[in-house]
Amino acid sequence: KLKVEELYRKRLCSGILVCLWKIGQPELAFGIVSSKISTRVIKEKGVAAAHRREVSIRSPSQRKSLMNLLATKTPNEVVLVEASGNSFFAYEPVLKSLQQLPAAGLPFIPQLTESQREGEPPEYLVDQTLNMSCLATKGTALFQQLKEIQITKPSMDRFAKLLLATSSGPKLDPMQVEAIRQVFLNEMVAIQGPPGTGKTYVGVKLMQLLLANAPASPIPRHLNPHPVVGLPILPILCVCYTNHALDQFLVDIVESGSATMEEIIRVGSRSKVEKLN
Repeated sequence: KLKVEELYRKRLCSGILVCLWKIGQPELAFGIVSSKISTRVIKEKGVAAAHRREVSIRSPSQRKSLMNLLATKTPNEVVLVEASGNSFFAYEPVLKSLQQLPAAGLPFIPQLTESQREGEPPEYLVDQTLNMSCLATKGTALFQQLKEIQITKPSMDRFAKLLLATSSGPKLDPMQVEAIRQVFLNEMVAIQGPPGTGKTYVGVKLMQLLLANAPASPIPRHLNPHPVVGLPILPILCVCYTNHALDQFLVDIVESGSATMEEIIRVGSRSKVEKLN
């Protein structure tokens, strides 16, 4: 049998967002767990005490919703829904900032609220011609063919066919090539897949393409020191869920020759990779 403290340790922890709903009613009330019964109290008063929690409802409108919900004279039971994941306090500032943005200025509205699948290229890529030869072996026919690629659907379709039809390019499968094509044709793209499907590999290739076409740096680039077009894309923000994932991504970018350590600013806890410290 699990010990009492093990059984309830991860349920309704302080800071977790909860929702109260009376079945069949339109009212919803949201609150935050503000305290948790200690292990000592559980041992003294029994397992039943472990279910006792205090929920803080700070918003006047939410308090009104709760009162309306509890005042409804129906036999239906009240359901408590717990939001899984991290403490609400971790992302509350982000949600408050989003609330303060004007609706017309919220980024990616068509993609996030209207399920728009096909869009326009990012603003910095509109009417641009890129040098994508960094994906090919120098001196090959593919290297020459990728030197000038227009950011249009027909041209990007041709780009995808060129990558898949030759052995002198990067080792990319059809879905990975399609992911790269979509990134250059849409403002917002989500590349998803289980572990081992090459998401990081595709991300590094995308960074190679962008950095190869960025404004010339005072530090010579190994792959493309004189880009055809200087895209207004710097700096590039790369956010990873863990320090380990960030380290691996940055090391891959440096080892590909797309950037030097002097061009990277890493924010986070101390890296286990010495060259990044």
